[in-house]
Amino acid sequence: MASRISSAPTAPTDPLPLQPAPTTALASVTTAPPVVTRETVRRATSGTLLGLRTSLPLVVSDVFAVLVSCYIAKLMSLVVFGNPDVPGFRAIVGLLVAVPSVFAVLGLYPGLMLHPSEELKKVASGAAVAFIGLIISSFIIRNHIFAHLVGRFFHLGTLALTLAIFRYATRSWFSRKTWWRHPVDIHANQEESEAIERWLKKRFYAGVRPRLPEDPEPRHAIVVEGSMHNTAGEMDDVNALIWKHPTVSVVAFAGEEPYVTRTVHNFLLMPWQRILKRVMDVTLVLLSLPLLVPVIVALAIIVKMNSRGPIFYSSSRWGLNGREFKAWKFRSMVVDADQVLKQQLESNEALREEWARNLKLKNDPRITSVGRVLRNASLDELPQIWNVFIGDMSLVGPRPILGDEISRYGDVYDLYKSVVPGITGLWQISGRNNTTYEERLAYVSYYVRQWSPWMDIYILIRTVVTVLTREGAC
Repeated sequence: MASRISSAPTAPTDPLPLQPAPTTALASVTTAPPVVTRETVRRATSGTLLGLRTSLPLVVSDVFAVLVSCYIAKLMSLVVFGNPDVPGFRAIVGLLVAVPSVFAVLGLYPGLMLHPSEELKKVASGAAVAFIGLIISSFIIRNHIFAHLVGRFFHLGTLALTLAIFRYATRSWFSRKTWWRHPVDIHANQEESEAIERWLKKRFYAGVRPRLPEDPEPRHAIVVEGSMHNTAGEMDDVNALIWKHPTVSVVAFAGEEPYVTRTVHNFLLMPWQRILKRVMDVTLVLLSLPLLVPVIVALAIIVKMNSRGPIFYSSSRWGLNGREFKAWKFRSMVVDADQVLKQQLESNEALREEWARNLKLKNDPRITSVGRVLRNASLDELPQIWNVFIGDMSLVGPRPILGDEISRYGDVYDLYKSVVPGITGLWQISGRNNTTYEERLAYVSYYVRQWSPWMDIYILIRTVVTVLTREGAC
């Protein structure tokens, strides 16, 4: 199979290993990601319910581990310091809430295909994060005597060890139950498939098993590194598989024994992740209103006083599933902008070439003096918080596109319309107007394939820095 990965451009400020959308795929896998239909959601929801069923024993195990560790910590605090009140009731309740929450964020529910060493690392990290919050709260309530803090750190070690032991015992017990383990599709030749099946029988902690005839469509797949494609085309094929299986584990062989080299996730097919993204959007918009409303009112007055015409401007954009919506902005152009642009393009060949290349002009003659300031500071898009609130847009996502741009997006358009477009995104924090159109497409491809809540948080933080430094502004 010939290589299908083209060299993806890299932005000057955030070099990322970008990859374009797949143009061809494995014989049994569709090349384009599916539109998010009811059937897509039904399959994803079915897999989510299976994940909840597998996760529940682990959640119960972690809760018991927290209680046992608290009992041990109380006993040691009494013996060493003569203080039977550490940890207190509030600390115990806090841990019972914080530990499962942090573990869920770290992917420990159900935590499939995790090696015990990787699970131990995540358990220790999660316990540490929970305890950092506990120690901070201790200082806030002024309960930070020496014995209390020493007891906390001792409790941290006890908690991490207890959690690890309890989770190992839980996986050992429930791995004997067929209903607990997730079915998985194996994409390999017969010899490799048989070796992987033997390996999965021994690897009980992985939480997966080979697919049975009566199983529903698996949400997980295993592909052997290099067996179905050459090295250059490898990642492209994995990205094609994840539109059929939201989680794909790539394995290699050391002699006759396979091992996982990496696991690729497509969070876009996971309903809870999409709900989480929506909740983040609405929450952040509501929290920001006391700050943004006065700014929007002041800018509205300035726009109205600067030039004749309406304060706000809306234009048609294409979003999730190719649906058309109206994106709102502060008006930053003169009223007869289309006519001005037409006249300028007819008389200036350099502008015509720049417009044909990017559908954008760095020194756009249509922009008003106030509009230029708003655009340089990225303030013209503040009214789009309304689009975020009603669900047409997200705070973070690909830049919403015009209908004329769909043909230029090519295969990347299938990736683009699988998510909600955003006010900010990778393009905005990665050079913006200093990037080429091809680089924008690469950023769309990378964001859709690699999305996670942590990426959104990173982009939001970098957006603030970009706006303050006017990085990549016109």
